[in-house]
Amino acid sequence: MKLSAIRCEITLEEARKHEQYRKIPDHILQSIFHYVHEGRHPGHFLSAVLCNDLFEAVGRADKEALASLPELVIFIHNRVPTCAYKIHGVPGPKAMNRWVKWHRDHVETIDTDQEE
Repeated sequence: MKLSAIRCEITLEEARKHEQYRKIPDHILQSIFHYVHEGRHPGHFLSAVLCNDLFEAVGRADKEALASLPELVIFIHNRVPTCAYKIHGVPGPKAMNRWVKWHRDHVETIDTDQEE
């Protein structure tokens, strides 16, 4: 699978300006993009959202994150590659760990190729 094929379907700048996503705090949008494009583990709140754990997400959310939860779920559903948070259609920590590992392995492969 090519890294360039696995991206959010919108840029960070476009997401910041998009009417439908305006309630999502900038630090959460940045965290999504770091997770999808670089394989960085997101914080507890965003991890809970990506794992479809509503109770944990609400429990971890601050006031601003809680207010943005509907828009955040819409953003993830519409703009984040499904393979970044689901395995066989099921979201969860295994899918997130697989995504992070894929990035780690892919980046190591690129680094090794560049050194030769």
